[in-house]
Amino acid sequence: MPGSATSSESQVAAEKKCRFTDEMMKKTIERRQKRMIKNRESAARSRARKQAYTNQLEHVVFHSRKTNNWLKKQKELDILLSSDLTPMPRFQLRRTCSASF
Repeated sequence: MPGSATSSESQVAAEKKCRFTDEMMKKTIERRQKRMIKNRESAARSRARKQAYTNQLEHVVFHSRKTNNWLKKQKELDILLSSDLTPMPRFQLRRTCSASF
């Protein structure tokens, strides 16, 4: 009967091996799923940061354009006011002394 004990032992060993590989597979699958979940969360955070940065840049551009338009209008207004108050003659006449008195 030593032959039957050997086959029984080999069956137990095979079952242990099977359980061991099943447990390893389950752990591997769990790790992979956890990694995928973490990766998705990280990607979502990255997209949120990118969206916030883009919104901030759009806000800065909007205010810069608004300020630029205001400054252009101020410059036009200053030019109009300065030209109305002090019209400069194109050529200024100079008095020369041509006769001796």
